[in-house]
Amino acid sequence: MSFDSVSLAFRGKDGQFQSFSPSLTARDLIALVLSSGPPNTVVDFQPVIGAVHELHKKTLDDSRLVVLVDLHTTWRDARTYTGSDARFSRWEAVIQRASELLARLKLELNDLPNLRGKDSDIYRDILKFNGLCSAYLESILYFIHAKASVEVTSFVRESALQEHVAFLRERLSEMYSRFARWCGNWEDFLVHLAIYYPNEAASFYNLEPNSATVEKVMRDYIKRAIDESCDSYRYSSEVPVKFTYRKQSDWIIGAGRLLRDSMHALGDINRLLEALKTGEAGWMDDTTVVESLAVEVRRLQYEKNVKFE
Repeated sequence: MSFDSVSLAFRGKDGQFQSFSPSLTARDLIALVLSSGPPNTVVDFQPVIGAVHELHKKTLDDSRLVVLVDLHTTWRDARTYTGSDARFSRWEAVIQRASELLARLKLELNDLPNLRGKDSDIYRDILKFNGLCSAYLESILYFIHAKASVEVTSFVRESALQEHVAFLRERLSEMYSRFARWCGNWEDFLVHLAIYYPNEAASFYNLEPNSATVEKVMRDYIKRAIDESCDSYRYSSEVPVKFTYRKQSDWIIGAGRLLRDSMHALGDINRLLEALKTGEAGWMDDTTVVESLAVEVRRLQYEKNVKFE
């Protein structure tokens, strides 16, 4: 049974099962920010933040959610002011709350799980870690949006956000390395992806130091099996070829997906910051353009069959 045909779940506070792996991810939504609007512009991405928050409301535990809800409420309130002084004050409050939450999350992210036990234990450890990453990513989005709403050119002189991104990149990379070590032979994981999830494999391979392709991974693996077989059947005109690898469980593929999605989402946020830091990207908050982005968000939600209350 493939991971695409099962839904890993836990029993929620209402006694009903809730999915561990929603089809829509923050990564999908954040990617819309980079693809919307004319060249050299960044569209006011409030529809994306709203959708990311709604998604996290369904996936994060209460301890993570309560502080995000407070930050989200402050952000929503800031958007209602029109006077320049009031707007500046409220957006400043958003930045301050986001900074405070990021500082708290950093302390928790410094303590990475050691990854021991059964495959389901590994999944749950990474799910918990990924919850911290999700809260961290959402907090960065509030910070960026508030700063851009006040003065988009301020990103030219900005460094704090880049430091926040660099910190999470290091934590995610370390967690990904621990996950790879736990898998044992990392090549087995990559081969499993190439065989069972060829359409997804590239999104994992892009995270490798030397980006590979499905074709290269399988070609190298099979060639090595052929060479080993030829050594054993050097005087035979027919060489049976056999290769073995450790098949990965649905739990492990799911854990890998969580880390992959957070790493790609962070990469998109970093690209957004880089575009803003050039000082050449304008901030487009025209109602029509923002509504067009909202339509794209709703389209994505529809395609992923996501329902928000």
